Amino acid sequence: MVKHYGVQVKAIDLWTSAEFLEEKFATRGVGNQVSAIQMDATQPLPYAENEFDAIFCMNSFNFYGATPGVLESLLKHLKPGGQFCLGSEVLSAEFTPEQLTNPPFVYTFKLPAPNETVDVFNDDFLKQHTPGWWRNFFQESGLLEVETCQELGDADALYEELVRYEHEHQLDPFDVQICLDQIEWGQNHQPKKMLFILTAQKMLSSGIGKT
Repeated sequence: MVKHYGVQVKAIDLWTSAEFLEEKFATRGVGNQVSAIQMDATQPLPYAENEFDAIFCMNSFNFYGATPGVLESLLKHLKPGGQFCLGSEVLSAEFTPEQLTNPPFVYTFKLPAPNETVDVFNDDFLKQHTPGWWRNFFQESGLLEVETCQELGDADALYEELVRYEHEHQLDPFDVQICLDQIEWGQNHQPKKMLFILTAQKMLSSGIGKT
């Protein structure tokens, strides 16, 4: 965003230290235009109301955004008429009642130590949903007007490229195998993993962030 639009960016990440990110931004020559903070985006943020022209969430909002109150809390920092953009993993269909009782094996795997107690299905894949589900979620909130909402047609190719890259660089054999299983399963079953982008505008009369 800095390189293409010349904007000032404030980056929030829960799992990556601010020091690491600051060094990364400086190395890429954008350190003077990006500041990082490590924190949970569902908690009160240290920013003013109506501070931002745009909010961009990359493969993160789908894990916490449907939690009651989170969208309202986040959007109070966005100017009325400001842009909200979301890009993330989604599912091609909602889980059926039968799948909720007996989830597909490709979505219920056990992570290696020290994360073996993580409930992958409930903590991850149940939160994915479909593009249509997210469109309705934002529209029905009364806070955003959805402008675009679309699946990325090359999602399969992108996942395959990820697997190829991890395999060739020996980065994460466990993830490689899981991704291969999901790609193969998704060729003949639903739901399968997809990617989508959504853009929306904060409504001028939402009542959030007014002073």
